[in-house]
Amino acid sequence: MNALTIENDAWAALERIYDPCSLATRSPLNIVDMGLVREVEVDEERNVRVGICPTSPSCMLMASIVEAAEKELRSIEAAAEIVVAIDTEFFWTPEAMTEQGQTELARHRAERQSEAPVPLGRLRSAS
Repeated sequence: MNALTIENDAWAALERIYDPCSLATRSPLNIVDMGLVREVEVDEERNVRVGICPTSPSCMLMASIVEAAEKELRSIEAAAEIVVAIDTEFFWTPEAMTEQGQTELARHRAERQSEAPVPLGRLRSAS
């Protein structure tokens, strides 16, 4: 299996991991669509290195995201060593999300808008 095939399999594996905060807010998005996966590299020895970033510097769930990524990546039989590193140089913003992720988030928000105790966009400050 060549490096490009392994890289494609790695991206597919990472798409099976959902951001825990998006699950908690009932707007499930995978870590790829969230924009948390910054890079996937496969070298000639079939070693896979993935760089991911947290949504905030104080994200307490990064360890579980890294663990899930490692587990999914280990399912790629042709891959040799798996390394998932946290990219602390990149600061995540919503603009990092994929177009599909932005569309999905907007859809989830629209579906749930009627559930809000106060219609979204109609909050007024007390004078």
